[in-house]
Amino acid sequence: MRGVLWFSLLALVACGAQPATTSADQPSAATQAAVATGTGQPAVAPWFICDGVNTPSVFEVEQAGSVVRVAEYTKATGAIVNRSEFSEGEPDSGMSHTHYPLTREGQDAGFVAETSSGPLEPGIVYTPVITELKLGDRDIDCRWMPRTRLMGFTGRRAFVINEGDSGDLIYTTYNFVDAAKQHSVDLSNYAHTTNFSLEVRGGNEQITPDHTEYRFTNNGYTYVVTANKNQTGTLAVLHGGQQVQSEPITAFQTGNGPA
Repeated sequence: MRGVLWFSLLALVACGAQPATTSADQPSAATQAAVATGTGQPAVAPWFICDGVNTPSVFEVEQAGSVVRVAEYTKATGAIVNRSEFSEGEPDSGMSHTHYPLTREGQDAGFVAETSSGPLEPGIVYTPVITELKLGDRDIDCRWMPRTRLMGFTGRRAFVINEGDSGDLIYTTYNFVDAAKQHSVDLSNYAHTTNFSLEVRGGNEQITPDHTEYRFTNNGYTYVVTANKNQTGTLAVLHGGQQVQSEPITAFQTGNGPA
């Protein structure tokens, strides 16, 4: 039995997965928000997720009126390491870009840079084209993929589900353990990303009133991503119809279709 278990773990790692993380290890953003506020209400959908391609951190950015809240998670452990709150100034637009200045106590504290959909290929912009986040003296390059249906992260990896040129669903993961080996890559259709840990094509989507589920099959493994309407979710791995891994999604953003 031990030999079978060891072989299964080796196969799991070979497919880009890692041993399971429990919800106690890394609670979802919705759970954290409910505990922090005592309201029991789920977290709001983020303005955007910035998975740093040049820094070992992932940022969940929320916007409420003129207030911008940034939660930073380190890829070393997947844990949150900082929460910051800024005031958003008047947007400055020009040359197909919009800068949203961030201030703290009246002082310049950074900005969010968004590219308009105008210069991009028609029909590929499903999520805001935000590829740069500046916080103080830190310039963070953010991952952005065309036709993104879902982008998020767990305590162990970031992931993107997007549509290929032919409309097929593609699942890519960027394991945090691989972060030191990942390098920036600019692909067609203005994609700004890194080399992936795992890519699986030809996924299926199922939409219910409560959630959206994506399934991808590769080498005997099925990867199931569930995004609930209340901003919670899970990333699970099945083998032989049995669940061998499950990770709570810390935060995610959804694409709204072509802009």
